[in-house]
Amino acid sequence: MVLGELGNKISSALSKVEHSSILTEQSVSDMIKEICNALVAADVNIKIIFNLRESIKARIQLNTIPAGLNKRKYIRKVRITP
Repeated sequence: MVLGELGNKISSALSKVEHSSILTEQSVSDMIKEICNALVAADVNIKIIFNLRESIKARIQLNTIPAGLNKRKYIRKVRITP
């Protein structure tokens, strides 16, 4: 059941970003925080969580997204590699 709860929490965090009226750095930061909190609750190694957080922050930088590109679609398609 832990895996199901983790999936639900991560999906919820992503859904909040997708449904927010304005996508800001703060909303992305809140999403990352929710995902990390879900991972901590699922007893994932803290070093892995820290590395994941830094990878996500490095890949999702709203100020570098070209104008005209849908930011929500961009975030949805971001791939995090180890």
